[in-house]
Amino acid sequence: MAKIIVSSMVSIDGCTEGAGGDVSQMPMDLAFAQHDADRVRSAGRLLFGATAYRGMAQYWPSQVDNPDAIPDDRYIASRYATDLEITVVSDTDAPRGDEYN
Repeated sequence: MAKIIVSSMVSIDGCTEGAGGDVSQMPMDLAFAQHDADRVRSAGRLLFGATAYRGMAQYWPSQVDNPDAIPDDRYIASRYATDLEITVVSDTDAPRGDEYN
């Protein structure tokens, strides 16, 4: 039986995004990238809300072949693009589902 692992990005003061609503503006370092890659490495499926999914769909596809991306980010992007199943749960705004194709 598979495990359910919950990962939520929230700062100690309760913020979930950076300036202008951009989560990538939060201070993240290589340790965070390694932790994120480890979570994705062990995942068989990801579950997102529609807003989080749209943010991921905007960022990760451009990292697959980005020569400036760190190896952990290229790995995560390759999993999103190839074999990682993604489920989006939303009662208001479901994405099209083809952002990674």
